[in-house]
Amino acid sequence: MNEILFSGMFFLLALGLLVGVHELGHYGAARWAGVKVLRFSFGFGPVVLEKKVGETIFSIALVPLGGFVRMLDEAEGVVEDCEKERAFNRKSLLQRTIIVGAGPFINIVFAVIAYWAMLVVGASGISSIVGSVDANSIAFRAGLESNDVIDSIDGHKVNTWDGVLKRSITGIVDKRNVPFTYTNENGLKRSSSFDFSSVIFDDLAEKNLLTTMGVTIKHSVLPPVIDKVIVGGAAEVAGLRPGDEILDSNDVPVKSWTQWVDIVRSGADMDLRINIGRGESTRTLILRPHAVEEGGVMVGKIGAQARIPENFEYAPMSKEHFSILAAFPQAIERTWTMSTMTLSFIGKMLSGEISPKNLSGPVSIAQYAGQSAGMGLARFLEFLALISISLGILNLLPIPMLDGGHLLYYLIEFVSRRPVSVRVQGIGQQIGFVLLIALMGTAFYNDLVRLQ
Repeated sequence: MNEILFSGMFFLLALGLLVGVHELGHYGAARWAGVKVLRFSFGFGPVVLEKKVGETIFSIALVPLGGFVRMLDEAEGVVEDCEKERAFNRKSLLQRTIIVGAGPFINIVFAVIAYWAMLVVGASGISSIVGSVDANSIAFRAGLESNDVIDSIDGHKVNTWDGVLKRSITGIVDKRNVPFTYTNENGLKRSSSFDFSSVIFDDLAEKNLLTTMGVTIKHSVLPPVIDKVIVGGAAEVAGLRPGDEILDSNDVPVKSWTQWVDIVRSGADMDLRINIGRGESTRTLILRPHAVEEGGVMVGKIGAQARIPENFEYAPMSKEHFSILAAFPQAIERTWTMSTMTLSFIGKMLSGEISPKNLSGPVSIAQYAGQSAGMGLARFLEFLALISISLGILNLLPIPMLDGGHLLYYLIEFVSRRPVSVRVQGIGQQIGFVLLIALMGTAFYNDLVRLQ
Protein backbone atom coordinates (compact mmCIF):
# COMPACT_ATOMS: atom_id res chain seq x y z
CA MET A 1 0.00 0.00 0.00
CA ASN A 2 2.86 2.38 0.84
CA GLU A 3 4.38 1.71 -2.60
CA ILE A 4 1.06 2.55 -4.28
CA LEU A 5 0.75 5.80 -2.31
CA PHE A 6 4.38 6.67 -3.06
CA SER A 7 3.92 6.07 -6.81
CA GLY A 8 0.61 7.91 -6.85
CA MET A 9 2.07 10.92 -5.05
CA PHE A 10 4.96 11.31 -7.49
CA PHE A 11 2.69 10.63 -10.45
CA LEU A 12 0.45 13.52 -9.43
CA LEU A 13 3.49 15.70 -8.74
CA ALA A 14 4.96 14.96 -12.18
CA LEU A 15 1.65 15.30 -14.00
CA GLY A 16 0.74 18.53 -12.24
CA LEU A 17 4.14 20.03 -13.00
CA LEU A 18 4.15 19.03 -16.69
CA VAL A 19 0.53 20.02 -17.32
CA GLY A 20 1.22 23.32 -15.60
CA VAL A 21 4.29 23.89 -17.78
CA HIS A 22 2.29 23.08 -20.93
CA GLU A 23 -0.58 25.39 -20.08
CA LEU A 24 1.81 28.13 -18.98
CA GLY A 25 3.14 28.06 -22.53
CA HIS A 26 -0.33 28.77 -23.91
CA TYR A 27 -1.00 31.34 -21.17
CA GLY A 28 2.25 33.24 -21.68
CA ALA A 29 1.84 33.33 -25.47
CA ALA A 30 -1.78 34.50 -25.14
CA ARG A 31 -0.75 37.33 -22.82
CA TRP A 32 2.05 38.26 -25.24
CA ALA A 33 -0.46 38.46 -28.11
CA GLY A 34 -2.87 40.58 -26.04
CA VAL A 35 -5.55 37.89 -25.66
CA LYS A 36 -7.70 37.96 -22.53
CA VAL A 37 -7.35 34.71 -20.56
CA LEU A 38 -10.57 33.82 -18.72
CA ARG A 39 -9.52 30.62 -16.93
CA PHE A 40 -6.32 28.65 -16.27
CA SER A 41 -7.26 25.15 -15.10
CA PHE A 42 -5.20 22.29 -13.75
CA GLY A 43 -7.29 19.22 -14.56
CA PHE A 44 -10.81 18.66 -15.86
CA GLY A 45 -14.25 18.19 -14.36
CA PRO A 46 -15.66 19.68 -11.14
CA VAL A 47 -13.62 22.54 -9.68
CA VAL A 48 -11.99 21.74 -6.34
CA LEU A 49 -10.30 25.09 -5.72
CA GLU A 50 -10.18 28.38 -7.57
CA LYS A 51 -8.92 31.93 -7.13
CA LYS A 52 -9.20 34.96 -9.38
CA VAL A 53 -5.94 36.79 -10.01
CA GLY A 54 -6.41 39.94 -12.06
CA GLU A 55 -8.82 39.02 -14.86
CA THR A 56 -7.98 35.29 -14.90
CA ILE A 57 -9.49 32.55 -12.72
CA PHE A 58 -6.90 29.95 -11.71
CA SER A 59 -8.51 26.65 -10.73
CA ILE A 60 -7.73 23.06 -9.75
CA ALA A 61 -10.21 20.47 -11.04
CA LEU A 62 -11.04 16.97 -9.81
CA VAL A 63 -9.54 14.95 -12.70
CA PRO A 64 -5.79 15.69 -12.89
CA LEU A 65 -5.25 14.16 -16.35
CA GLY A 66 -4.67 17.39 -18.24
CA GLY A 67 -5.68 21.02 -18.10
CA PHE A 68 -6.71 23.95 -20.27
CA VAL A 69 -6.48 27.69 -20.81
CA ARG A 70 -9.81 29.30 -21.77
CA MET A 71 -9.43 32.53 -23.74
CA LEU A 72 -11.88 35.18 -24.83
CA ASP A 73 -13.25 33.95 -28.18
CA GLU A 74 -16.28 34.97 -30.25
CA ALA A 75 -16.70 31.32 -31.28
CA GLU A 76 -17.55 30.43 -27.68
CA GLY A 77 -19.88 33.27 -26.77
CA VAL A 78 -20.82 36.90 -27.12
CA VAL A 79 -17.91 39.32 -26.72
CA GLU A 80 -18.51 42.96 -25.88
CA ASP A 81 -17.39 45.47 -28.52
CA CYS A 82 -14.85 47.03 -26.17
CA GLU A 83 -13.06 43.68 -25.80
CA LYS A 84 -13.28 42.26 -29.31
CA GLU A 85 -9.71 43.23 -30.09
CA ARG A 86 -8.65 41.01 -27.18
CA ALA A 87 -10.51 37.95 -28.53
CA PHE A 88 -8.45 34.99 -29.70
CA ASN A 89 -10.28 34.69 -33.01
CA ARG A 90 -9.47 38.33 -33.89
CA LYS A 91 -5.72 37.72 -33.73
CA SER A 92 -3.61 37.13 -36.83
CA LEU A 93 -2.95 33.61 -38.11
CA LEU A 94 0.67 33.87 -36.96
CA GLN A 95 -0.32 34.95 -33.44
CA ARG A 96 -2.88 32.14 -33.12
CA THR A 97 -0.31 29.64 -34.35
CA ILE A 98 2.23 30.82 -31.78
CA ILE A 99 -0.34 30.65 -28.96
CA VAL A 100 -1.38 27.08 -29.83
CA GLY A 101 2.17 25.87 -30.51
CA ALA A 102 3.58 27.41 -27.32
CA GLY A 103 2.29 24.56 -25.13
CA PRO A 104 4.15 21.72 -26.88
CA PHE A 105 7.15 23.99 -27.44
CA ILE A 106 7.52 24.78 -23.74
CA ASN A 107 7.32 21.04 -22.95
CA ILE A 108 10.34 20.45 -25.19
CA VAL A 109 12.17 23.37 -23.56
CA PHE A 110 11.33 21.94 -20.13
CA ALA A 111 12.79 18.57 -21.22
CA VAL A 112 16.08 20.28 -22.10
CA ILE A 113 16.12 21.95 -18.67
CA ALA A 114 15.31 18.67 -16.88
CA TYR A 115 18.02 16.78 -18.77
CA TRP A 116 20.49 19.59 -18.04
CA ALA A 117 19.70 19.45 -14.32
CA MET A 118 19.99 15.65 -14.34
CA LEU A 119 23.43 15.77 -15.95
CA VAL A 120 24.65 18.49 -13.56
CA VAL A 121 23.38 16.58 -10.50
CA GLY A 122 24.83 13.35 -11.91
CA ALA A 123 22.98 10.07 -12.47
CA SER A 124 24.41 6.90 -10.95
CA GLY A 125 24.04 3.54 -12.64
CA ILE A 126 25.55 0.07 -12.91
CA SER A 127 28.87 0.21 -14.79
CA SER A 128 28.72 -1.12 -18.36
CA ILE A 129 30.94 -4.12 -17.61
CA VAL A 130 29.97 -7.41 -19.26
CA GLY A 131 29.31 -10.29 -16.89
CA SER A 132 28.58 -13.19 -19.24
CA VAL A 133 27.55 -13.60 -22.88
CA ASP A 134 25.10 -16.19 -24.23
CA ALA A 135 26.30 -18.32 -27.14
CA ASN A 136 25.00 -17.26 -30.59
CA SER A 137 23.43 -14.10 -29.14
CA ILE A 138 23.60 -10.54 -30.52
CA ALA A 139 26.35 -9.71 -28.02
CA PHE A 140 28.25 -12.91 -28.86
CA ARG A 141 28.17 -12.18 -32.60
CA ALA A 142 29.39 -8.64 -31.84
CA GLY A 143 32.49 -10.15 -30.22
CA LEU A 144 31.80 -9.25 -26.59
CA GLU A 145 33.33 -11.36 -23.84
CA SER A 146 33.21 -11.45 -20.06
CA ASN A 147 34.79 -8.40 -18.37
CA ASP A 148 34.67 -6.23 -21.52
CA VAL A 149 33.70 -2.62 -20.79
CA ILE A 150 31.38 -0.85 -23.26
CA ASP A 151 32.63 2.72 -23.78
CA SER A 152 30.30 4.19 -26.43
CA ILE A 153 27.11 3.38 -28.31
CA ASP A 154 26.24 4.88 -31.69
CA GLY A 155 28.92 7.54 -31.25
CA HIS A 156 27.81 8.55 -27.75
CA LYS A 157 29.97 7.95 -24.68
CA VAL A 158 28.41 5.68 -22.06
CA ASN A 159 29.63 4.31 -18.76
CA THR A 160 26.49 2.65 -17.39
CA TRP A 161 24.15 -0.09 -18.61
CA ASP A 162 21.33 2.42 -18.47
CA GLY A 163 23.21 4.51 -21.04
CA VAL A 164 23.82 1.42 -23.20
CA LEU A 165 20.13 0.55 -23.24
CA LYS A 166 18.89 4.07 -23.97
CA ARG A 167 21.39 4.58 -26.81
CA SER A 168 20.48 1.19 -28.32
CA ILE A 169 16.71 1.77 -28.48
CA THR A 170 16.85 3.90 -31.64
CA GLY A 171 18.70 1.11 -33.44
CA ILE A 172 16.07 -1.42 -32.39
CA VAL A 173 13.23 0.82 -33.56
CA ASP A 174 15.02 1.35 -36.91
CA LYS A 175 16.16 -2.32 -37.15
CA ARG A 176 19.76 -1.43 -37.96
CA ASN A 177 23.31 -2.11 -36.86
CA VAL A 178 24.42 0.06 -33.95
CA PRO A 179 28.19 0.69 -33.73
CA PHE A 180 29.88 0.61 -30.35
CA THR A 181 33.36 0.67 -28.84
CA TYR A 182 34.63 -1.32 -25.89
CA THR A 183 37.74 -2.07 -23.87
CA ASN A 184 38.66 -5.70 -23.28
CA GLU A 185 40.12 -7.26 -20.14
CA ASN A 186 43.66 -6.56 -21.37
CA GLY A 187 42.98 -2.84 -21.84
CA LEU A 188 42.76 -2.98 -25.66
CA LYS A 189 40.16 -0.69 -27.22
CA ARG A 190 38.05 -2.22 -29.99
CA SER A 191 34.99 -1.41 -32.07
CA SER A 192 32.11 -3.53 -33.34
CA SER A 193 28.36 -3.29 -33.86
CA PHE A 194 25.16 -4.80 -32.51
CA ASP A 195 22.93 -6.22 -35.25
CA PHE A 196 19.37 -5.38 -34.19
CA SER A 197 17.82 -6.14 -37.61
CA SER A 198 16.15 -9.33 -36.35
CA VAL A 199 14.90 -7.90 -33.05
CA ILE A 200 11.14 -7.44 -32.83
CA PHE A 201 10.38 -4.35 -30.78
CA ASP A 202 7.18 -5.88 -29.39
CA ASP A 203 9.25 -8.64 -27.76
CA LEU A 204 10.77 -6.02 -25.46
CA ALA A 205 7.36 -5.73 -23.78
CA GLU A 206 7.91 -9.31 -22.56
CA LYS A 207 11.65 -9.32 -21.73
CA ASN A 208 14.33 -6.73 -21.07
CA LEU A 209 16.89 -5.54 -23.59
CA LEU A 210 19.87 -7.19 -21.89
CA THR A 211 18.15 -10.57 -22.20
CA THR A 212 17.41 -9.82 -25.85
CA MET A 213 21.08 -8.94 -26.44
CA GLY A 214 22.22 -12.07 -24.62
CA VAL A 215 24.38 -10.36 -22.02
CA THR A 216 24.40 -10.04 -18.24
CA ILE A 217 25.88 -7.34 -16.05
CA LYS A 218 29.09 -7.82 -14.13
CA HIS A 219 28.30 -8.13 -10.45
CA SER A 220 30.27 -8.65 -7.29
CA VAL A 221 30.43 -12.13 -5.79
CA LEU A 222 28.38 -12.48 -2.60
CA PRO A 223 30.10 -15.08 -0.38
CA PRO A 224 28.01 -18.13 0.67
CA VAL A 225 27.73 -17.13 4.34
CA ILE A 226 24.55 -17.61 6.39
CA ASP A 227 23.18 -14.52 8.14
CA LYS A 228 19.76 -15.63 9.44
CA VAL A 229 18.12 -19.01 9.91
CA ILE A 230 14.34 -19.31 9.98
CA VAL A 231 12.89 -21.33 12.85
CA GLY A 232 11.61 -24.70 11.63
CA GLY A 233 13.29 -24.42 8.24
CA ALA A 234 15.50 -27.05 6.66
CA ALA A 235 18.61 -25.02 7.51
CA GLU A 236 17.81 -25.04 11.24
CA VAL A 237 16.91 -28.75 11.18
CA ALA A 238 20.29 -29.53 9.58
CA GLY A 239 22.12 -27.51 12.24
CA LEU A 240 23.13 -24.45 10.24
CA ARG A 241 23.77 -21.28 12.25
CA PRO A 242 24.33 -17.58 11.45
CA GLY A 243 27.92 -17.03 10.39
CA ASP A 244 28.39 -20.49 8.84
CA GLU A 245 30.17 -20.48 5.47
CA ILE A 246 29.18 -23.11 2.90
CA LEU A 247 32.43 -24.67 1.62
CA ASP A 248 31.10 -27.45 -0.64
CA SER A 249 27.99 -29.50 -1.41
CA ASN A 250 28.28 -33.19 -2.41
CA ASP A 251 32.00 -32.54 -2.98
CA VAL A 252 31.30 -29.60 -5.36
CA PRO A 253 33.06 -26.40 -4.13
CA VAL A 254 30.65 -23.51 -3.46
CA LYS A 255 32.14 -20.16 -4.48
CA SER A 256 29.17 -17.77 -4.20
CA TRP A 257 25.74 -17.34 -2.68
CA THR A 258 24.22 -17.39 -6.18
CA GLN A 259 25.75 -20.83 -6.82
CA TRP A 260 24.52 -22.00 -3.41
CA VAL A 261 20.96 -20.87 -4.17
CA ASP A 262 21.05 -22.80 -7.47
CA ILE A 263 22.20 -25.94 -5.64
CA VAL A 264 19.44 -25.61 -3.04
CA ARG A 265 16.71 -24.93 -5.60
CA SER A 266 17.64 -28.01 -7.63
CA GLY A 267 17.92 -30.20 -4.52
CA ALA A 268 14.27 -30.33 -3.38
CA ASP A 269 13.69 -33.30 -1.03
CA MET A 270 17.24 -34.52 -1.67
CA ASP A 271 19.99 -35.02 0.90
CA LEU A 272 22.91 -32.63 0.40
CA ARG A 273 26.16 -33.47 2.16
CA ILE A 274 27.69 -30.08 2.92
CA ASN A 275 30.91 -28.99 4.55
CA ILE A 276 30.76 -25.70 6.41
CA GLY A 277 33.26 -23.40 8.04
CA ARG A 278 32.31 -22.32 11.55
CA GLY A 279 34.88 -20.13 13.22
CA GLU A 280 38.19 -21.99 13.09
CA SER A 281 36.63 -25.43 12.57
CA THR A 282 35.04 -27.35 9.68
CA ARG A 283 31.92 -29.49 10.04
CA THR A 284 29.91 -31.84 7.86
CA LEU A 285 26.10 -31.62 7.83
CA ILE A 286 23.27 -33.33 5.96
CA LEU A 287 20.82 -30.76 4.56
CA ARG A 288 17.49 -31.71 2.97
CA PRO A 289 15.81 -28.69 1.26
CA HIS A 290 12.03 -28.56 1.58
CA ALA A 291 10.12 -28.85 -1.70
CA VAL A 292 8.06 -25.74 -2.47
CA GLU A 293 5.96 -25.11 -5.58
CA GLU A 294 7.04 -21.98 -7.43
CA GLY A 295 5.59 -21.11 -10.83
CA GLY A 296 4.31 -24.66 -11.29
CA VAL A 297 7.75 -26.18 -10.53
CA MET A 298 8.96 -27.77 -7.30
CA VAL A 299 12.10 -26.06 -5.97
CA GLY A 300 14.17 -26.44 -2.84
CA LYS A 301 14.04 -23.98 0.06
CA ILE A 302 16.01 -24.10 3.32
CA GLY A 303 14.87 -20.97 5.18
CA ALA A 304 18.15 -19.06 5.34
CA GLN A 305 19.37 -15.61 4.30
CA ALA A 306 22.74 -14.46 3.02
CA ARG A 307 25.08 -12.29 5.06
CA ILE A 308 25.81 -9.10 3.10
CA PRO A 309 29.24 -7.66 3.94
CA GLU A 310 29.46 -4.04 5.03
CA ASN A 311 29.72 -1.61 2.06
CA PHE A 312 28.97 -4.47 -0.35
CA GLU A 313 27.85 -3.36 -3.83
CA TYR A 314 25.98 -5.88 -5.95
CA ALA A 315 27.58 -4.40 -9.06
CA PRO A 316 30.25 -1.76 -9.78
CA MET A 317 28.65 1.68 -10.07
CA SER A 318 29.47 4.67 -12.28
CA LYS A 319 28.18 8.23 -12.33
CA GLU A 320 27.31 10.23 -15.42
CA HIS A 321 28.15 13.84 -14.63
CA PHE A 322 28.82 17.04 -16.61
CA SER A 323 29.73 20.61 -15.72
CA ILE A 324 27.11 23.37 -15.88
CA LEU A 325 28.22 24.47 -19.35
CA ALA A 326 29.04 21.05 -20.81
CA ALA A 327 25.62 19.73 -19.78
CA PHE A 328 23.70 22.09 -22.12
CA PRO A 329 24.70 20.59 -25.49
CA GLN A 330 24.26 17.12 -24.00
CA ALA A 331 20.75 18.02 -22.82
CA ILE A 332 19.80 19.45 -26.23
CA GLU A 333 21.15 16.35 -28.01
CA ARG A 334 19.24 13.98 -25.72
CA THR A 335 16.02 15.93 -26.16
CA TRP A 336 16.42 15.87 -29.94
CA THR A 337 17.20 12.13 -29.96
CA MET A 338 14.21 11.25 -27.77
CA SER A 339 11.89 13.53 -29.76
CA THR A 340 12.85 12.01 -33.12
CA MET A 341 12.67 8.51 -31.68
CA THR A 342 9.19 9.20 -30.27
CA LEU A 343 8.02 10.41 -33.69
CA SER A 344 9.55 7.33 -35.33
CA PHE A 345 7.87 5.12 -32.74
CA ILE A 346 4.47 6.70 -33.43
CA GLY A 347 4.97 6.38 -37.18
CA LYS A 348 5.84 2.68 -36.92
CA MET A 349 2.87 2.10 -34.64
CA LEU A 350 0.53 3.71 -37.18
CA SER A 351 2.04 1.61 -39.98
CA GLY A 352 1.65 -1.58 -37.97
CA GLU A 353 5.38 -2.27 -37.52
CA ILE A 354 5.04 -1.81 -33.75
CA SER A 355 2.09 -3.10 -31.74
CA PRO A 356 -0.11 -0.72 -29.67
CA LYS A 357 0.62 -3.00 -26.69
CA ASN A 358 3.74 -0.88 -26.12
CA LEU A 359 1.60 2.12 -25.13
CA SER A 360 1.63 2.98 -21.44
CA GLY A 361 -1.25 4.47 -19.49
CA PRO A 362 -1.56 6.26 -16.14
CA VAL A 363 -0.94 3.13 -14.05
CA SER A 364 2.40 2.33 -15.72
CA ILE A 365 3.43 5.98 -15.70
CA ALA A 366 2.63 6.17 -11.98
CA GLN A 367 4.80 3.10 -11.35
CA TYR A 368 7.66 4.61 -13.36
CA ALA A 369 7.27 7.87 -11.43
CA GLY A 370 7.57 6.08 -8.10
CA GLN A 371 10.49 3.93 -9.25
CA SER A 372 12.43 6.88 -10.66
CA ALA A 373 11.82 8.96 -7.54
CA GLY A 374 13.07 6.06 -5.44
CA MET A 375 16.34 6.07 -7.43
CA GLY A 376 17.08 9.69 -6.60
CA LEU A 377 16.66 13.20 -7.93
CA ALA A 378 18.63 12.64 -11.16
CA ARG A 379 16.45 9.72 -12.30
CA PHE A 380 13.24 11.57 -11.43
CA LEU A 381 14.44 14.54 -13.50
CA GLU A 382 15.11 12.15 -16.38
CA PHE A 383 11.59 10.74 -16.00
CA LEU A 384 10.15 14.27 -16.13
CA ALA A 385 12.14 14.98 -19.31
CA LEU A 386 10.88 11.82 -21.02
CA ILE A 387 7.23 12.44 -20.10
CA SER A 388 7.49 16.11 -21.06
CA ILE A 389 8.79 15.13 -24.51
CA SER A 390 5.98 12.59 -24.89
CA LEU A 391 3.40 15.18 -23.83
CA GLY A 392 4.78 17.74 -26.27
CA ILE A 393 4.95 15.33 -29.21
CA LEU A 394 1.52 13.83 -28.47
CA ASN A 395 -0.07 17.27 -28.47
CA LEU A 396 1.45 18.03 -31.87
CA LEU A 397 -0.30 15.08 -33.51
CA PRO A 398 -2.85 16.33 -36.12
CA ILE A 399 -5.83 15.11 -34.10
CA PRO A 400 -8.74 17.49 -33.47
CA MET A 401 -8.99 18.43 -29.77
CA LEU A 402 -5.19 18.41 -29.54
CA ASP A 403 -2.92 21.38 -30.30
CA GLY A 404 -1.78 19.61 -33.46
CA GLY A 405 -5.38 19.51 -34.70
CA HIS A 406 -5.70 23.28 -34.36
CA LEU A 407 -2.35 23.77 -36.09
CA LEU A 408 -3.66 21.62 -38.94
CA TYR A 409 -6.68 23.92 -39.23
CA TYR A 410 -4.34 26.92 -39.38
CA LEU A 411 -2.28 25.26 -42.11
CA ILE A 412 -5.46 24.73 -44.12
CA GLU A 413 -6.41 28.36 -43.47
CA PHE A 414 -2.98 29.51 -44.65
CA VAL A 415 -3.27 27.53 -47.89
CA SER A 416 -6.96 28.25 -48.65
CA ARG A 417 -6.86 31.87 -47.37
CA ARG A 418 -9.99 31.33 -45.29
CA PRO A 419 -10.67 29.78 -41.85
CA VAL A 420 -11.99 26.23 -41.51
CA SER A 421 -15.75 26.39 -40.97
CA VAL A 422 -17.27 25.93 -37.52
CA ARG A 423 -19.20 22.91 -38.81
CA VAL A 424 -16.04 21.15 -40.02
CA GLN A 425 -14.30 21.94 -36.75
CA GLY A 426 -17.27 20.50 -34.85
CA ILE A 427 -17.09 17.24 -36.81
CA GLY A 428 -13.34 17.16 -36.24
CA GLN A 429 -13.87 17.56 -32.49
CA GLN A 430 -16.14 14.51 -32.45
CA ILE A 431 -13.65 12.44 -34.44
CA GLY A 432 -10.80 13.62 -32.22
CA PHE A 433 -12.76 12.70 -29.08
CA VAL A 434 -13.31 9.15 -30.36
CA LEU A 435 -9.64 8.76 -31.30
CA LEU A 436 -8.46 10.00 -27.92
CA ILE A 437 -10.84 7.69 -26.05
CA ALA A 438 -9.58 4.75 -28.15
CA LEU A 439 -5.97 5.74 -27.45
CA MET A 440 -6.53 6.13 -23.72
CA GLY A 441 -8.54 2.90 -23.58
CA THR A 442 -5.75 0.96 -25.29
CA ALA A 443 -3.13 2.39 -22.94
CA PHE A 444 -5.23 1.62 -19.85
CA TYR A 445 -5.89 -1.94 -21.09
CA ASN A 446 -2.13 -2.43 -21.51
CA ASP A 447 -1.65 -1.28 -17.91
CA LEU A 448 -4.11 -3.91 -16.66
CA VAL A 449 -2.39 -6.64 -18.69
CA ARG A 450 1.01 -5.66 -17.27
CA LEU A 451 -0.38 -5.73 -13.74
CA GLN A 452 -1.58 -9.30 -14.28
